[in-house]
Amino acid sequence: MFPQTYSPSTDFMQALNTLPEPQRSIEMARMLRWISEAPRSESVGVPHLGNATQEPASSLSSGFMATPPSAPSAPCPVSSNETTPQFDSEASLTQPDIGDLHRRLKVVEAAVDIPPAKRQKRRTKFQAEVDPSMPPVVRSTTGANPAVLKRHQLDAVELDIRRYLGTQVRNQLYAGMKYKVGDKMPCLGYGSKPEDPNLLWPDWTQDINAPPNRLLQMRAAMMVLEHEKRFPENIPEEYREKWLNSAVLLELARISWPHLKQVWNAQRQEALDGGAEKKKKASAGRRSEKRRTRASQMRSAVGDFCVEHNLDELVVQPELVHDDWVGEEWSCDEDGTKNSKWRDSLFATGKLTVDERDEEDNFAVLEIKRPEWMDLEVWNWYQSIHAKHMKKVAANGKPGSRPGKRVDIGRTSSLLPKYEPYDFMLDDIWVKEELPKSPDWERRPGLPAGVPERIARIIKPSL
Repeated sequence: MFPQTYSPSTDFMQALNTLPEPQRSIEMARMLRWISEAPRSESVGVPHLGNATQEPASSLSSGFMATPPSAPSAPCPVSSNETTPQFDSEASLTQPDIGDLHRRLKVVEAAVDIPPAKRQKRRTKFQAEVDPSMPPVVRSTTGANPAVLKRHQLDAVELDIRRYLGTQVRNQLYAGMKYKVGDKMPCLGYGSKPEDPNLLWPDWTQDINAPPNRLLQMRAAMMVLEHEKRFPENIPEEYREKWLNSAVLLELARISWPHLKQVWNAQRQEALDGGAEKKKKASAGRRSEKRRTRASQMRSAVGDFCVEHNLDELVVQPELVHDDWVGEEWSCDEDGTKNSKWRDSLFATGKLTVDERDEEDNFAVLEIKRPEWMDLEVWNWYQSIHAKHMKKVAANGKPGSRPGKRVDIGRTSSLLPKYEPYDFMLDDIWVKEELPKSPDWERRPGLPAGVPERIARIIKPSL
């Protein structure tokens, strides 16, 4: 959100004052031209370019509606060669000129929503029960900035418009600092900034309202407004007044800002630790995805078990399967590193051949780790029904039915479950030594719903 003191004219002038010449004069001339070319009767949010003599090269792509093949798709920032003849007469502004600039910029403020101060936390009000037979109450969005509305508050066309304009604004943010996805994200103070008067670098060490950051956001909004004015067919006529104004585009720029800063932070972290944190997150993401896949397989396995023992699958399945109950599939060969000691441990179980152990490029074997809180008998039952189900799937010849071997070498996973299992499923030693370290753990005595004692003894024979 904008701070309560946000003033576009004041802030933009302050941002200009931080720039060296001739870039300051270029940006000032661009702003003057943007405002002065708008007719008095027209909203300043959508500039009127009239018979503009400049036809800048395109850096936008129209992803919402088709544009004429011969027309350029977007304006690029004005080059120094094109701008110099304009600002030579405008760079040395007189005091009346400065006053007139302030007056015109004040008009721009009318198109920018000044948001309220930072919201303070309030106690949650009691909500009466909603009658499901009644249609949902939709609050009025009149006067609200559509860029910040929820999806259900916009129609299908507006969702496409917001997606389209958001992409165009983000592309202009990239163009303003000459950044391409995959390249190093530029930042003031980190590296030498090229001597290009049209190049704007952000300062990621400061907040979103810092002068260089506001300047880049304003530039992106202006360029998109100019492009959409020249190609009005991109936005349906009945939506232009609502969406094509500086308040909306500036908000879309601010929405994109955290992602851009996240890219810079990730690149800085990678430079500091050699990519260790990035590899750690990638590895955690892969294991999380493997848990979800195995949990899906386990649900099907429990379904087969329910059919075999005349149990209610809809009741029993959610009681016995959760993503973090199925263990973790682990590889010590991740990131292209061959771990010979780990492979020897897998081979020692007798479940791998010599050729599988020494495989270089296609080693499709993972270690499966038991959750440290789970009783070994319960774990073995889960593995038995999972193996039985996967054999049935493989016999049917379904795609992806042969995911590779999973080998248990006796190691455990320390991942604690988000949903506490039943007490009979817990390992006795873990209960004595580790459970006291988790004071928020809720004990669950008894048996799962739909699971009689005879079935519980199949799951855990020593019950």
